[in-house]
Amino acid sequence: LYPVQPERVDDHLVESILQPSYDPNAPQVLGNIIENIMYDSDENCVDVEHIINTFEKPMLLIWGTQDAWISKEIAEKIVQLHPKAKTKFVRAGHCPQDEIPETVNEIMLQFLVREC
Repeated sequence: LYPVQPERVDDHLVESILQPSYDPNAPQVLGNIIENIMYDSDENCVDVEHIINTFEKPMLLIWGTQDAWISKEIAEKIVQLHPKAKTKFVRAGHCPQDEIPETVNEIMLQFLVREC
């Protein structure tokens, strides 16, 4: 997950990722998250493309070019579906906010100044 700056992975980061899993309700919460991504309150399959296409607010995608989990084609597809989506590709893995926080913060601040 952190191919560009693996030295950013320290005990504090690992613990912050692990901490939620210690809760006895963690499996149920994870199941609810997965289920709610796929189904709405009426148990209908959610059309993610429709949701993105009809979302009216500006959207910022900060995408790590070295992300081994989700390809940049997904970001490009989101931009096609959402006319107000902006994408910044950065040299990082799946979690640019952890790997290059200074860069991510600057990109977010610039976006907020322009869009809000």
